[in-house]
Amino acid sequence: MFRLLTKIPIIGIVLTVFNSFAYDGDVKADDEFAGVLAWIKAYFFPFFICIAVAILLMPELINSTLPCLNLSYKVEVAPGELATSILPNLLGFGIGVYALIFALDKRFVQDLQRGFEGYNKEKNKSGSVLLLNTEMALPLIVITTTIAIGIFQKIFSDLLYLRLACWFSLWLSIYFILDLINNLFLMGNAHLSDNIKKTPDPD
Repeated sequence: MFRLLTKIPIIGIVLTVFNSFAYDGDVKADDEFAGVLAWIKAYFFPFFICIAVAILLMPELINSTLPCLNLSYKVEVAPGELATSILPNLLGFGIGVYALIFALDKRFVQDLQRGFEGYNKEKNKSGSVLLLNTEMALPLIVITTTIAIGIFQKIFSDLLYLRLACWFSLWLSIYFILDLINNLFLMGNAHLSDNIKKTPDPD
């Protein structure tokens, strides 16, 4: 079933990357779905936060659903405008960062894999250094999807739920970009610390 779904154009690419992220980069992510709990653990928090912020930016939707609140503020800017003006630059940044994977030192990658293996054995979990590849690909997938949604939102600007989807996707893009920056920071710390340990003390 999973292999069949991954053969669907566009949807298959998105599903493969999302499933690999939920599977912590385990090689089995190419053959089967990660468990339901793994998906919940990976996506519940970012999805919950982003949908909450998106709803708050849609006072007309809240007022139509819960008229007792009667929110008076307005959001003048359209999410489609932000998505199509800001995110292409972030997409270029993300692609440039993604290219760094091919320049990683072989020994550094092997050290990361050994760290994963030790952690997996201790916590009885799955995962591999391939998670690094997934963590860089996921923001690019989300940003590309958000730009596409933003284009449709600009065309069909009166559709309330399309605007909600665009706000949600926009904040999800920002969330995963911040997550990518955090991972790069941690990876840089690990790499620099390793180099310091290997540097011989001056006589």
